[in-house]
Amino acid sequence: VSRGHLTMSLDGNTVVIVDNRSMNGTHLNSKPLEANKPYTLRHGDELVLGMMTMQVELLVNPLDQ
Repeated sequence: VSRGHLTMSLDGNTVVIVDNRSMNGTHLNSKPLEANKPYTLRHGDELVLGMMTMQVELLVNPLDQ
């Protein structure tokens, strides 16, 4: 995994990821992501970057309450 593998951004309360044409690919819930296309991350999603697997855990920002 390289530091340019994926872009993650916040759009309001939504976390958006984009695969930056990575060499090893990105998978979201076992489905390969299309390069340069935005995808929404949700609590409980499984994100795979190359050989690294992550479980997404989205927490509530206490400043928003």
